[in-house]
Amino acid sequence: MRHSRKWGVGLIGAMVLSAFSAHAATHGVTDMTGQVQQVPASPRHIADLWFAHNELTIMLGAADRIAVTVDRPDTRPWMFRVAPVLYKAIWVNGPAVNAESLLKAGVDVAFVPNGSATAAALRAVGIPVLVAGFIDVASLRRSL
Repeated sequence: MRHSRKWGVGLIGAMVLSAFSAHAATHGVTDMTGQVQQVPASPRHIADLWFAHNELTIMLGAADRIAVTVDRPDTRPWMFRVAPVLYKAIWVNGPAVNAESLLKAGVDVAFVPNGSATAAALRAVGIPVLVAGFIDVASLRRSL
């Protein structure tokens, strides 16, 4: 009996450690400005702070990971019809957001538009930030 009890605690501990390790694993991603950011291998909570990037996130099948968005049902009704899970996201006004509110939302990575002053503030509190932007098909492909 004692042996199986130790095994059970070890198994649970291993499962918790495995889950933590999977979430803690990161890799370098180069954003559109050439900066490399360490981001979780599988981010669960995304702040999509550039209106044109939300569509890409949805198209790639990650709408359920958008925790914070600049898009709203009154400005992009089609998007909320295609991805009704966005009703659960926090809606913000533009890319200039309070860094602490993103921390409270558990954001793993934030996408901001090129030229956004928000990137430095978010990085200062430990949120990886990827600057997105495109002006033509070639840069759209790189951004994607």
